[in-house]
Amino acid sequence: MRCFAAATSGSGVRRRSLADSGSLAGDAEAGYTEPVGVVLLAVVYVLAGKLGLSLAVVNASASPVWPPTGIAIAGLLLLGVSAWPAVLAGAFVVNFTTTWQFGSSAAIAAGNAGEAALGAWLAMRWAGGLAAFDSPGGLLRFAVAVALASAVSATVGVGALAAFGLAEGSALRELWHTWWLGDAAGGWLVAPAILVWARHPPRWRGLREAVEGGVVALATVATALAVFSPRPPHAPPSSFLVVPPLVWGALRLGPAFATVQMLAALAIMTACTATGRGAFSSAPPNQALLLLQGFGVVVGMTTLLLAVEGERRRAAEVALRESNADLEARVVERTEALRRTLEQLSAAEAAGMRESMQREFVASVSHELRTPISAILGFAETLRRGAIEDTRRRLPFVRTIERHARRLAALVDGLLQLAAVDSGRSKSQPVPVRLKTFVEEVLQGLAPLARQKALSVACDVPAGLDVLADRDQFLTIVQNLVENAIKYNRKGGSVRVEARPDGDEVRLRVVDTGLGIPEDELSYAFTRFHRGERVKHLRGTGLGLSIVKALAESNGGRVWVESREGEGSSFFVALPAVSLVAARTEREVDRDAR
Repeated sequence: MRCFAAATSGSGVRRRSLADSGSLAGDAEAGYTEPVGVVLLAVVYVLAGKLGLSLAVVNASASPVWPPTGIAIAGLLLLGVSAWPAVLAGAFVVNFTTTWQFGSSAAIAAGNAGEAALGAWLAMRWAGGLAAFDSPGGLLRFAVAVALASAVSATVGVGALAAFGLAEGSALRELWHTWWLGDAAGGWLVAPAILVWARHPPRWRGLREAVEGGVVALATVATALAVFSPRPPHAPPSSFLVVPPLVWGALRLGPAFATVQMLAALAIMTACTATGRGAFSSAPPNQALLLLQGFGVVVGMTTLLLAVEGERRRAAEVALRESNADLEARVVERTEALRRTLEQLSAAEAAGMRESMQREFVASVSHELRTPISAILGFAETLRRGAIEDTRRRLPFVRTIERHARRLAALVDGLLQLAAVDSGRSKSQPVPVRLKTFVEEVLQGLAPLARQKALSVACDVPAGLDVLADRDQFLTIVQNLVENAIKYNRKGGSVRVEARPDGDEVRLRVVDTGLGIPEDELSYAFTRFHRGERVKHLRGTGLGLSIVKALAESNGGRVWVESREGEGSSFFVALPAVSLVAARTEREVDRDAR
């Protein structure tokens, strides 16, 4: 399918990726230019058209077997709808060399070009273009688009034959039915094969699958010959004996194999039926071919639906296995990191941490870890025991596992950050920070969290006010304070962030209208692992404010809190102003010069 690697749009060239839902365009390195693709489409259309008209019975211009429709629709989806002149030219050549009538040939060619353009446009509009065969719904919408487009060609073509005296009035109904079914069958069976191979060419996943493909192909050919090659009265009574190998290929080997397998079986059945053999040979020749086309459409679309759904299930199972493996690796990694962090924290705080606080911290962390780990294990076990086969439930289960894994990762990251500050590995690198812009960005990022509690959030920071701080560490300070103000606020309350210069410092204040802190607990607000009695029901480990304090001091600043129980809290962070740092630098330069 590399021949359709170019897409035309008007007089220019438009290139798009194979994954696009509309027309396909490849790279110029594919070896084919735009004119070559258009000319090749016209030539293939002519060859397929002459082959189809060789099976015409009721009229030299109407065949019950018409693969050019599928070739044309697929070609316009791959090259772009603007390649319709190739279909027009090919259709004219086919019909003119059959009837040698210019007028009727031009009208029929126009109908065929309109059919291809309408079918391709509807497929892109309704079914997702090349992505139509990625889902059963897309395939069904593509089938409707082909049916409607084929009606256009049949109506125009039969009308042209009648207008130019090439068909009798009594035969028009049978002629229209023959024309429509032949075109529709070509679109339903040939176009999917071309488009599926262009988008997802088959790739054997090992010798075993290649051998299985060969066995299925031989079984398909043998069954088609066994059912359709004998002449009456020796022909088997049921044509559906060819179905089992087709279903086998669809379910086991995917859409690309299934489409070619069906075309190969249909080619054998058509050749046999055209020579008076097979299950439909008892009917008149044209009726026999129409019956075969109807049979082929039903079986072909059914097997393609099975193949598409089977491919979706295989892809979902692979994604689920990869997701489970990734989650398991992340849990192991985070658990080991948490163990090392707890060891470091225990060693660093052993001298000053009270035994009650240690127990409280261990209980809190154990609770926070147990909840996501239990959820991950529970949902993974449910999937392993059979829910993975339930297409409706497995994706929500995977999303739940991922959500709890992210929560577990956030907890471990907080502990790792605190350990880095304590050990001195997290060195601050102060730079000037424009306070107003920085705070507004933080508030914008936390706006969805505030909306969940219907909180009003305000920023009262003067423009042009700068502080000297490590940007990443200052981001953690502001985020922790604002998140606490939101988390411990009452519904419908407010959060305000303000800043003012104060001598050689800048004071940042985060004010909330939340629960407040009892007076006897204020002295413990920034104590590590401490959580007030009124907020123990909320999730947390009591590390957030201690991280704020450690990072502020690492940047040459300080923190404190003012609060009244039931009236809210105000958290303050004082950091060096940029002007102060500049003055200090000048004094150091003067001292060195002296």
